[in-house]
Amino acid sequence: MKTTDWFPAGTKPVHVGVYECVTDDPDDGQTFQHWDGMCWGYCSYTVDAAMTATGGGLSIEQAPVWRGLTAPTK
Repeated sequence: MKTTDWFPAGTKPVHVGVYECVTDDPDDGQTFQHWDGMCWGYCSYTVDAAMTATGGGLSIEQAPVWRGLTAPTK
């Protein structure tokens, strides 16, 4: 999976979608969150789980460090 550079906490993504995020809990490891254009959804351990967690509510992590997932080059 190709990714963008990391963006600092508090910087909001331009596009709706799933992003790899760093949480405040170091035990979380690699997590993904869905950005709906206004708020971050729950942290998930896979991209697919982050997509399906969009209706589950808001994450307490509303200012994560994050990076985007880029489409593979064909």
